[in-house]
Amino acid sequence: MSRFYFSLFLALFLFTLAAAQNARKGYFITKLGRDTTAVEEYASTAHELTGTAVSRSPRTTIREYKVTFDAAGNIIHLHLLTRLENGALVNEREYAYSDDSIVVSTRQDTTHSRSVIAVQGRPFPLFIDLFGPWEAILRKALSTGGKKFSLAARRPMHYAIEGHAPGMLELNNTDGDFGPIHATVGEGGELEKFDMTATTDKIVAERTGAVDVLALAKEFTERERHGQQLGVLSPRDTVRGEIHGAHIVLDYGRPAVRGRTIFGQVVPWDSVWRTGANAATQLTTDKRLRFGDVAVAPGTYTIFTIPGPDRWLLIINSQHGQWGTEYDKTKDLGRTAMKVRSTNEPAERFTISLTEEGDGGVLHLMWDRTEAFVPFRAE
Repeated sequence: MSRFYFSLFLALFLFTLAAAQNARKGYFITKLGRDTTAVEEYASTAHELTGTAVSRSPRTTIREYKVTFDAAGNIIHLHLLTRLENGALVNEREYAYSDDSIVVSTRQDTTHSRSVIAVQGRPFPLFIDLFGPWEAILRKALSTGGKKFSLAARRPMHYAIEGHAPGMLELNNTDGDFGPIHATVGEGGELEKFDMTATTDKIVAERTGAVDVLALAKEFTERERHGQQLGVLSPRDTVRGEIHGAHIVLDYGRPAVRGRTIFGQVVPWDSVWRTGANAATQLTTDKRLRFGDVAVAPGTYTIFTIPGPDRWLLIINSQHGQWGTEYDKTKDLGRTAMKVRSTNEPAERFTISLTEEGDGGVLHLMWDRTEAFVPFRAE
């Protein structure tokens, strides 16, 4: 080997070694209450961010991402591959950036699709539970002295940053949508904790020591084979009852306690609650019902509640089929008081039931050690 090529090889080797030594690495564990829902590892340099995340719900999946940046730290390309532990493809996405748009190419099974998102400022896509990207977003915003950033979703999501790093930051969505989020950033700009308990997702991610995420993927998959899967976090359920000739159906999501304090924390006092999880809780009746002073004609409705320490309010709303956080007060049929009491036996999952009593019925809502209930009549 000539001296010139040897020198070139040595220079490239030293450059690669220096880049590797300057790479930031990190590991996160994500929990919902006491349950571990995901683990993640990532590595980041000035020009690249790579990571692997393993999610347990509704089944064990592995997401591998790679983000490349230009010299100014702007995204130019993002690749996200989701697969099972055995290598079977779930889906694959490519995000190609220009100054005013993102071209998204998606592959799932034998289907290929392509879409274009109009954007400004080359924002990251919204990945709620990938924390290597969240760290990169905050690092860039804070390093430029900025107090805001945007994410690409169905519509742009804009966040304002309150607080100073190192320390805890509050990330507020300026449209009052997904937030606030509380992020703790360390001395070196590392994301130490990402707390979403004030959002509808309720998860908390914390930095941890090195973990073998692929080994954990195998372990989680093996648990599934033996019936120990985490499954759907808030499975959907249906309650059917006949109350004095009225056929009533309630469709709702069933979140679990998971070791948390529910009312007053997970579900705040004196705020409108979707009364379940995920999509809105629906009530369908084929006869006229009356809850207190609220008359409900045959049809399908959404029910919301406002929990309080001593009394709840039941809200019956004419809109239906929407996500549970989409509450339009102008479509309320009315509100009526619910009684509340403590129970001896805790309900791990939120449970709705109907009972026939006297000349009417009672709607029961139970979760943890709390039961709220309201009588009604079929007319």
